[in-house]
Formats: sequence, structure tokens, C-alpha cells
Amino acid sequence: MILVIILALGMSLVFLILYLVTYRRRKENLIYTAQVIKTQEAERERISNELHDTVCQDLRVLQFQLKDEESVNLCKKIAGDVRNSCYALTPTDLNEGLFEALFSLCEVFKKQSGLEIILCIQDEVKNNQDFKSFPKEKNLNIYRIVQEILSNAIKHSGAEKISLLVRTFDEKNFKIIISDGGKGFDLKSALKTKNHFGLKNIQTRVKSLGGQVNFFTEEGEGTQVSVTVPY
Repeated sequence: MILVIILALGMSLVFLILYLVTYRRRKENLIYTAQVIKTQEAERERISNELHDTVCQDLRVLQFQLKDEESVNLCKKIAGDVRNSCYALTPTDLNEGLFEALFSLCEVFKKQSGLEIILCIQDEVKNNQDFKSFPKEKNLNIYRIVQEILSNAIKHSGAEKISLLVRTFDEKNFKIIISDGGKGFDLKSALKTKNHFGLKNIQTRVKSLGGQVNFFTEEGEGTQVSVTVPY
């Protein structure tokens, strides 16, 4: 009987140590991931500023020097493309709030893709004081998650319409649901593929927010991505 108790205590101690080691590694991974994301965003901002301050300015000067109308129009188009790239790198609308930034993101994707993108943010979420006062880093993470999901849907789904719904989930969380009626994909296979950084980036960013992400998809049945985010 004493031997059984000793063995049980020993096993409990082993499991406790394993749990603590695993917990510590997960915490270290989250800290490391947060640092990587912060570095990536700083680099995005640097590149965006460089593009804006050099390429955009040079194109503006060139535009006034050109006399041929076709060349002027081409110059304007290139300048517009560069500005869109700058916006994708560092969305200035985030300074006004997450709702405004998501609205602008959908408008940009509409123009670029020609697809119908429907955005609906529930009033209960939109008017929530916590939602309206998220720190910039949290807003940026949420924005990047939505940006990646929409970009994947536009590139790969073959859908004509994409819907983005932001609604309340409970008192502590809200949900972002992005749906398309496209061709869908094999999720298990996609997650195992080494070059599927988009899906892994989504998972990493959601985890850094303390949220959860679920993919619902089958080949030929469209895709729905559900992200639960704490206030």
C-alpha cells in the first residue's frame, strides 16, 4: 500500500514537472512570437515610409514633367499602386479606429479584386468601449488577421462574394467570421504544407491575442473562418 502511494506521488510529481516545462515553453514561444511580429511590423513601417518618401514623390515629379497623356495616366496608375502597397504595409486608418480600418481594407480589396465584399459589424461590438479603445498593437494584429484571411479568400477560393461579420460572442469576447462560397480546400493537407505561411501566421497572431481560430472548409463547399477575440 505504501509502495502504491509512493508510486502515485512519484507519477504525480513527474506529470507536474512535465506540465510546468510545457507551460514555460509555451509562454516563451508566445513571447518570442510577439517579438517577431513586432519586428515585422516595424520593418513594414520602414519600407512603407521609404516607398512613400522616395518612389511616390519621384512619380509625382515625373507626372508633371511628362507631356504624353498615356504616359501621364500610366504614371498615375503606378503611383496609385505604390500608395495601395504603402497602405497594405501600414494602414493609417488604424489611427481612427479598428472599424474604420476594416472598412477601408474591404474597400481596397473590392477595387483590387472586383469581388463583392460585404462588411457587417454588429452595433453592440461597434459601440463597445473596450472595442473602441484597443491599443494600437492589438488593433494591428486583428487587422492583419482579417487582411490575411481576406487575401487568401480572394486568391484561392474562386468565390464571387465574401462576407465579413463582426459580432458579439459573450461579455468577454467577440467573433470575426469570414465566409466565402468558393471551392474550399483540404485543411489538414494545407496545414502540413511548408509554404502555407498564411494559415500559420493567422494561428500565431490569434494565439498572441489569447483568442481562438477555427477553419470550416471542404473541397467544393466554400470556407468559413471563425476567430474569437477577447475584449
